[in-house]
Amino acid sequence: MQAIGKHLLRATSLGVMQQGRPGDQTNTTDDLPVHFDGPNITCGYFKADNDAKLMLFVNRDYRSPVDTTVKLDAGSRPLKKLDRASGMWVNVEENPVRLDLPPGDAELYRW
Repeated sequence: MQAIGKHLLRATSLGVMQQGRPGDQTNTTDDLPVHFDGPNITCGYFKADNDAKLMLFVNRDYRSPVDTTVKLDAGSRPLKKLDRASGMWVNVEENPVRLDLPPGDAELYRW
């Protein structure tokens, strides 16, 4: 979480969406730039200090992995994913992207 947390520390939350079991969807804004179907995922949408947009995907299930596809509306800006091991942002060549989240894990994207 330290690798992800340092990017969210000064970011401003723009919205949250929870996708899961029927009746479990919560969306705090009408215009989140993400489209997907998938169980037990929370998406956090943020604006960073440098006006970059960030999207955090979290698997809420602590027992089962999540495997789904998500489409991010990044416009003409390049989409990048945080490589937590190196702390570096890596280019994402395909959008929609494949989310393969182990139980309780998370991924952070930027554009």
